[in-house]
Amino acid sequence: MPFFTQATRTTIIAQFPFEHLTPYTRHPYGLIVPQTLTEHILGQKLVSFGITVHRPYRVVSMKPNQIDAKLVDVTFEDGQVITVKCVVAADGARSTVRRRYLRTVADLYIV
Repeated sequence: MPFFTQATRTTIIAQFPFEHLTPYTRHPYGLIVPQTLTEHILGQKLVSFGITVHRPYRVVSMKPNQIDAKLVDVTFEDGQVITVKCVVAADGARSTVRRRYLRTVADLYIV
């Protein structure tokens, strides 16, 4: 598309033309991809790296693993506990994981 329009059902709020990108790229246009497709493609890539994504679980607690301080024990709402190297809080702007645990997890890796 040559431009993107932000609008309500009745009013155009803004239009963003991509023609100004011509000096910087051979592709002066935008591409809109549904979030579900983006998540599917990214999920496939993670699987190819051997990474497991757990969804749609709700994290209720996280704590350092007692055997290996570089690991984290994550407890889900259903009582399931997993031990992981990395936690990604990809649950939106009001992230429970980020709000509750970012400081705790960051403390694990401060030398």
